[in-house]
Amino acid sequence: MRCAECTLQTVRYLNTMMAQSLPPGDTTARLALVLILGGAAGNLIDRLVYGYVIDFIDVFYGSWHWPTFNIADSAISVGAFLLILDAFRGQGKASPAA
Repeated sequence: MRCAECTLQTVRYLNTMMAQSLPPGDTTARLALVLILGGAAGNLIDRLVYGYVIDFIDVFYGSWHWPTFNIADSAISVGAFLLILDAFRGQGKASPAA
């Protein structure tokens, strides 16, 4: 369990450092980073504790099958989508003068 605590502390530190580099009003990017780091931490803890990542969401529609995934994978995917969305939205913003 000590390794899991170390992992969570590392994720917390990385999140703090990245969040400090973002503008105060950039909540989309902050949420995206939290989702990505949280999902990565969840998968890492699974790998350290069990030796593999536990995937438990299995989606079928007729004969079509989506690959099995877990909540951490979903968080990483949603976070990445939000970062891409934030990057496209930010392209139209004027950059502040230095």
